[in-house]
Parts: sequence; C-alpha cells; structure tokens
Amino acid sequence: ASFLNCNVYGSASFDGYATVDSIGSLFGYVYNDVTVNNCNVEYDIKIENTKHVDDIGGIGGYVEYVCTMDEVAWKGNITIDDKSESIYDIGGIIGSIYSDSFIENVTAEGLISMPSTESVSYNDVGGLFGYIEDYNVFNNCASLVDINAPSANYVGGIVGMLDEENRFYNSYSCGEINAYANVGGFAGDSSCCGY
Repeated sequence: ASFLNCNVYGSASFDGYATVDSIGSLFGYVYNDVTVNNCNVEYDIKIENTKHVDDIGGIGGYVEYVCTMDEVAWKGNITIDDKSESIYDIGGIIGSIYSDSFIENVTAEGLISMPSTESVSYNDVGGLFGYIEDYNVFNNCASLVDINAPSANYVGGIVGMLDEENRFYNSYSCGEINAYANVGGFAGDSSCCGY
C-alpha cells in the first residue's frame, strides 16, 4: 500500500464497542510493505465506552513488516475515556511497529489523553510510537505531543516500549508527560537498542 502526497483532515469516533483495534487516519493494519510519503494529517480519534483498545496511531494502527515513511506530519488528539478495561500500544504516528522499517522526517503534535483509574490496565504509550519490536531505523523524528495518562505504564516522549535492535538518529521530544510508572522523555522502556 502507498500513501503519497496526502492531505487528510477529519476525525473518527468509536462508542460502545467490545474492542477497537488497529486504527489510524491513513491505515489501520498493514501486514507487509507500506509507503507513506509527503503526507500532512490533522485528525482526531476519540474512543468511548469500549472495553479493549489496542494499536491506535495518528497515522496508522499496526505495521507488521516494512514501513517506509518520509516527510509525514500528524496534528491532533487521541482521547480514550475511563470505560476501557485494557489499553495498549498508542502513538501519535503509529501504535505498533514490528520489523524492518525505515522512518524519517516525521513529526507529531497534539495530545494523547487517557483515564486516571486503577481499574484500567494500560501500557506502551508514546508521542510517536506505542510499541516498537526489532530492526527498525528512525531519523529526524520529533514529538511535540503532550501525554496525559496518569495510570499508564511504559510511557515515553518518543516511544512507550522499545524492544530488540532499533536505531534512532537526530530525534527528540519536547512534550509534557503525566504517567504512572516506567516513564522517559525518550522511551518508557528499552532493551538491546541504541539511540
């Protein structure tokens, strides 16, 4: 799939579902090989009265293998209310990325907001990416996203959970973070990586 020279403005709302999974403004789930070039997106996502929420991103929800992204910007809000029982992998650009992706010159600006409640289990929230698995390269990535997730675990200005061998170059975040545990200006948690 390819998304080239896109301008997208809008919003999406989900209310009363058992599960909301793999949601983004340009794509939800891609198994293999997606290219996103020169796209400007202003898009809000609001989720209410939904038990399970997973893989939500301002641009895309979930990429299994090979995402090539260049000159992409997202501006908006991702809001999830306090009716959810579990929330995982939320990011301003992509919720979850697995392997062999090259992403450069991306920016995100806005707010990710989630409930303050001990009854909700939620992890992996990042200004750009919720969860990143292995063997990906990122260059010139910037997050201006504020994260208000007072009960969340593994929360980072760039990425919530960073696993295996990944490389970041020339990347930064400058948003405010309010979260519960394992919180970092860059990554909430990381293993076997460099940045």
